[in-house]
Amino acid sequence: MEVEQWLIAWFEKNTDFTYNIIQEKVKTSFILEGWVDSLKFVSLITEIEDHFKIKFSGDEFHSEAFSTISGLTQIIQNKIKEWYQGNSDRIISAISWLYIIESG
Repeated sequence: MEVEQWLIAWFEKNTDFTYNIIQEKVKTSFILEGWVDSLKFVSLITEIEDHFKIKFSGDEFHSEAFSTISGLTQIIQNKIKEWYQGNSDRIISAISWLYIIESG
């Protein structure tokens, strides 16, 4: 599932808004609009970190982009991209190792 679609589905499940309304408001600050309270915000962050296997930094929490679905989508996509770039050698080694096992 694409990052933005996952976030929209999360907000649909955890707010009173429908999927279509949330999709129309991806650039709206869900914090300023009061879509989530502090407990739901913590739940959102925890579920994002668990689902996408990432950890947010303190600087990211202070970013204005962090308060919108579109901004949060970009932050998550960047973190995933950074992880793959930083681990590309390990991924290639693992794939090569699996190929050797399967071929041998």
